[in-house]
Amino acid sequence: MPQVYKRKNPDYGKVPAEIMQKAVNDVQQNGKPVRQAAKEYGIPRGTLRNNIMKAARMPNQPMSPNYQHARIFSDEQETMLADYLLKFSQMFHGLSVKSMKKLAYELATANGLKYPARWDTEKAASKDWYLGFMRRYKEILSIRQPEATSLARATAFNRHTVGNYFDLLHSVYEEKGVSGAQIFNLDETGITMVHKVQ
Repeated sequence: MPQVYKRKNPDYGKVPAEIMQKAVNDVQQNGKPVRQAAKEYGIPRGTLRNNIMKAARMPNQPMSPNYQHARIFSDEQETMLADYLLKFSQMFHGLSVKSMKKLAYELATANGLKYPARWDTEKAASKDWYLGFMRRYKEILSIRQPEATSLARATAFNRHTVGNYFDLLHSVYEEKGVSGAQIFNLDETGITMVHKVQ
């Protein structure tokens, strides 16, 4: 099955609960044949038959389809996981795809949630779950390999050191008499950041 399934019939499975209940009542109480009720209410025959059996087993069950039965995490848990990943990334400790899938598996097992048996064999969430999660949170998360950041570089980026840099830059402007039009942005590739002392 493709990663993003597109329905051939977008209206399939979208029968309102009231219409489905009327059709089921017509068959159960009035003795109307399933084929005739399905045609009259515009419901697929198999769907109506399934709902009649469902109503016989569980009379008070709603007639609307339950798309939440296959979910692993609740909205709150997924939001918490997304916030956690974002916070780690901001702390220069972004997780790889593999690590993130392992984290999801650990979260599911720690909370005693129901998940596919394949997760236990791989000790990680599946690729399908991962891609679905990233689609749901594409506004705040992106799939990228985390970049290694040295501790010195991470700690040096603060108000004091950046202020010192711009104070030195301002003094060079005044000493050399240059303007912004004489400053050029260069590609750092091949330029060493650690200069040899001569």
